Amino acid sequence: VDINQPEALPAISAPSATIPPPAATPTAPSGSWLITNDTLDSVELLYAYRTSPLGRIWRGVWSPDGQWLAAVGSTGTALFDAKTLTLQPLDNSNPFWHLSFSADGSRLAAAGSAKVVHVWDIPSGNLVRVLESTGELATLSPDGRAVAVVTYSIVDQGPDNTLVTTEVQLLAVDSGKKINTLTFK
Repeated sequence: VDINQPEALPAISAPSATIPPPAATPTAPSGSWLITNDTLDSVELLYAYRTSPLGRIWRGVWSPDGQWLAAVGSTGTALFDAKTLTLQPLDNSNPFWHLSFSADGSRLAAAGSAKVVHVWDIPSGNLVRVLESTGELATLSPDGRAVAVVTYSIVDQGPDNTLVTTEVQLLAVDSGKKINTLTFK
């Protein structure tokens, strides 16, 4: 089935009275999987309706080669094999909301309100490093050796405007050491 041609898709057989329309529809780079997240905390895979093991799905990101789908939800972070949709739990103790793969797909970074960045090896799922940071957004370098962590700070909030300082920390994944810091005001 070619998901790029909607007329080729048969109707999804799900109880439409209880399932609202999906909030987002990311697709794999290959176009072979259709995954949606909805308000009933579910993952819908083309025609099969499954309850999400991650609760409400907040964000999903495909690996550059399309082999993996990393997802973060209300009950944790996990990695899904795109061919089998086999779940590999990564973390269920930190509230992450930002995910990033390295360009070669060998590492995954997650950041969120806990002010730490976790970096995992892919496909093993082994935790490589927990980086202490003040940031809530993280992006891995193409080779997966460094991570850029972004922090927003409200400096002054006047009646008509808000002054925000943005800081980008570049951290070495293997050592956890700060490489550089950029500050924007």
